[in-house]
Amino acid sequence: MGCSCSVVPQPARPPVPAGKTRICVAGFRASYYTGPARVLASKVARAFPDRFESWFHWTGNSHLFEWAGEFFDKVEFPPELKGHGSSPMVWIETAPQLGDESNPKIFVAPNRVQFIGGMTQLAAWVQKNVLDAKLTPAQNASASVADIAAAVNWGFGSAACCTHGGCCAPWCHDGCHCGCCCGCCQLTGRPEFDPTVGASAYGAAAAGGGAAAQ
Repeated sequence: MGCSCSVVPQPARPPVPAGKTRICVAGFRASYYTGPARVLASKVARAFPDRFESWFHWTGNSHLFEWAGEFFDKVEFPPELKGHGSSPMVWIETAPQLGDESNPKIFVAPNRVQFIGGMTQLAAWVQKNVLDAKLTPAQNASASVADIAAAVNWGFGSAACCTHGGCCAPWCHDGCHCGCCCGCCQLTGRPEFDPTVGASAYGAAAAGGGAAAQ
């Protein structure tokens, strides 16, 4: 699902700092599952900025698959995800290890790459690597972890979109529900939204992506 929008160039992908994991989401500029994936990645990056950061790329439908075909040309997909051709496309990037540069199955300069899948796979990855990880009692009791859990539940189909998952426009505020981008995301009525790039002043880095944590 998604609307046909103009081509947006891929944003820069700087090296991932050592010890961090970058959650990357690419997809249509309006898509039922892409917006919530952006919300979930952003929540994780904001809750644990010492461990995670996020990166986003939104573009038109046909261009997404052209771009993905080039970007993932030699990247090895898990068997169950071969042929994945919908929005979003989610992967993680980390700093390369010794010898990674010579292995195109796991390296897309300048980072080590691991394909995750779509929204459901992202939810499962966050459940395993964030929520089921060793968190302190304070972290477990925090509102940010509760927000992550709610977004994960949406990914597993157990919560309503407009309750926890976020708008289908991936550049929307988390849960603002202003309605300005409804109707195939025709962004009107709010001056901070720029329909030419599909982003808000809330996160200039999310305009076409950006490596900064959102």
